[in-house]
Amino acid sequence: MTGELPILPQGSWVDPDAIVAAVVSQSGIGREVLLSRSGTYHQVVWPRHELTWLLHEYAGLSRNAIGRLMDGRDPTTVRNSLRKVTQRAAECPDYRAHLAALARAALAAPVKAPSSAGDLPVILLRSVLTSPTLSDAEARAGALDIMGRYYG
Repeated sequence: MTGELPILPQGSWVDPDAIVAAVVSQSGIGREVLLSRSGTYHQVVWPRHELTWLLHEYAGLSRNAIGRLMDGRDPTTVRNSLRKVTQRAAECPDYRAHLAALARAALAAPVKAPSSAGDLPVILLRSVLTSPTLSDAEARAGALDIMGRYYG
């Protein structure tokens, strides 16, 4: 198995739900536990770090967006997850191969290329408004934040 990470064509992205589904499938941890603040034991921590890294690298989500998706985590927490995965992948070829396999599993879903930059806010809005982890009030607040940033 190769440790080379897949590279997406420029401007392409992977649906965040496909990434979450891949991590759930590979780790055996339920979506709710993976995205929540509960379960800080070792079996959950590293899959969460990996999910964070995949969402950043392959879905193009910002640290703030990832934090909101993952039960309101602070962007600093997200940054620390990104750093841990990057450092571990650089130091351990076996872990890099594991991460590459996880990335390939996420990429098994169709890769999408937005037809224009104007599609990004719509994609983000759809993701926030259909998120099973957000309450209605949180989803509305997130949607208003997105609309303010893009159309504001």
